[in-house]
Amino acid sequence: MNANKIKSAVADITAEQDPTVKSAKLASLCSALWAERGVQLVVVGGSAIEILTEGAYASGDLDMCHVNKASLPLRERQEVMGLLGAKGGPRNWQVAGTYFDLLGPAESFAHTPFRRVEGPYGPFLVMIPEDLLVERVLVSYYPERNSEALECARKFIAVILTGGIALAWGEVRGLRTCRNTVTFQSVKSWSKKSVMSLGSKVPCIPIEGSISWQDWLKGRRFRREMGNLVAPAVIRRKSSSKDRRLKKLFKGQRGLPFTPIEKL
Repeated sequence: MNANKIKSAVADITAEQDPTVKSAKLASLCSALWAERGVQLVVVGGSAIEILTEGAYASGDLDMCHVNKASLPLRERQEVMGLLGAKGGPRNWQVAGTYFDLLGPAESFAHTPFRRVEGPYGPFLVMIPEDLLVERVLVSYYPERNSEALECARKFIAVILTGGIALAWGEVRGLRTCRNTVTFQSVKSWSKKSVMSLGSKVPCIPIEGSISWQDWLKGRRFRREMGNLVAPAVIRRKSSSKDRRLKKLFKGQRGLPFTPIEKL
C-alpha cells in the first residue's frame, strides 16, 4: 500500500465517529499493512465481540493479536505503525483518533476458523466466536458473578440464535471448562423470548469464507436490535485499567458514543 493510500485511509478513520466502524476500518488497514510483511493479525477481546454483535460493549480502543509469528520485533512494530503516524509503542499506540493495542500471539482452543470480514482496506480476521462466547460465559460466573459479562454473553447468544453469526455449537459444548459454565439448554433459554420466530434474512457472519463490508454494515441494526431484546442497550464497562488514557482522549468518556439504533 503506497503512502498516499495510507494517508487517505488514516484521514478516513480519523474522521469516523462511529466507534465500531472506526475499529473495523482500523483493523482492516493494520491487517493490510502487516500482511505485506507476512504477518496475520486478528481482532480479539471486547473489540472482537463488538464487531461480531454490535452489542455496545467495547471501549475506545482496538485490541489485536498476531496469528502466525512467535513474536513481532520491536523495530518492525515501530516501522509499521510509523507508516500510520501512530504515537507511542511498542504495544500501545494512539492513531487515527483512537487507541490501538498490538498484543502477543493469539490464543484459541476451538477448531473452527477465525471469522473474516472484507474490510474497506483489505480483509481482517476476528477471534473465533466459539472461544469468545465460552470465555464471556465463564467470566460471568467465575471467580465471581459479573453482570456486565453476563449481559454481553446474552447479547452474543441472541445474535447467534437469530442468524447473525454462524456458530458450531459442538465446539461450544466441547470448550466448557468450568462447572459454572451455563449449559447449552440454559444458553438457549436466555434468548428465547420472541427472537426465534422472526425469520430474518440478515447477512450472516459465516464460519467458512467471509462477509463483505457491505453485508457487515447492512446487518448492524439487526444485530443491535436482537441484543437489545435480552440486555440493556449499552453495556460498556464502567471502568478498566485503561481509563486514564481513554478518558483523556475521549473527553472524560471511555470511548466515542455508540450510534443510535435508528441511524444504523
